[in-house]
Amino acid sequence: MKNVFNIEIEIKKLNNLYHASVCNTKLFNFLIFCGLSIQDRAGNKKIPYVILESPKEIICEFLGALYFGDGCLIDNCCINYGTKSKELAKQIQIILLSLGIVSSLKEVSLHPKYNCYYYNVSVHSIFRKKF
Repeated sequence: MKNVFNIEIEIKKLNNLYHASVCNTKLFNFLIFCGLSIQDRAGNKKIPYVILESPKEIICEFLGALYFGDGCLIDNCCINYGTKSKELAKQIQIILLSLGIVSSLKEVSLHPKYNCYYYNVSVHSIFRKKF
């Protein structure tokens, strides 16, 4: 952040977790311009259009960061990403396929009483090298 936007990041440790925060109007406006929305709830998340229209290298970096942050390896055979957003899950699956990576999309009911679903995008480990 310092090198690109000349902005300091404030990092605090709380209960063995690190929290990073940045307060900058120009950065905020830039992120909104790129298609990010702070008002979207978890179920409405989607990939920003600037990522969808980016070169393959940028899309791969985005997917790597997405899976590194919220993905997991299941039984050493599947790389999984879970989200409450059906649209985000479908976008991830389409992007993966455009990169030659076959994935599966599964709807998981977490609480039938409240009609709460999550979506898992799973990639078999044979595609691990493509990540």
